[in-house]
Amino acid sequence: MRKHTGEKPYVCSFCGKTFARSDALGMHIRTHTGEKPYSCKKSGECFADNANLSKHFRRSHTAENSYACNKCCKRYARNFDLKRHMLRHAGEERSKCDSCGDEFSSEESLGGHQCRKSK
Repeated sequence: MRKHTGEKPYVCSFCGKTFARSDALGMHIRTHTGEKPYSCKKSGECFADNANLSKHFRRSHTAENSYACNKCCKRYARNFDLKRHMLRHAGEERSKCDSCGDEFSSEESLGGHQCRKSK
């Protein structure tokens, strides 16, 4: 009913933001306190809400993970997450332009490099 009336009786004592449901206020308060009561039984990683724990478990600990890092064998459900992870390895191996000597974090970045010094 509050959705229709717009009533939001639950108020955050930290910032004053209002909520229609007490559980929504409780989850919001965790953004201020840093509390993360939901923990993964496999990795020990902690989350502020159960939905993010479920998403983590699905992406990290199930057969859904079809994208694997060729350096450390971590697996990811999305190619985007693998690419973001690969940035951690960027400092380990750098791709160098033969013409100007500029270094890049990946062969892909080097491939997109427009070398002004090349002939």
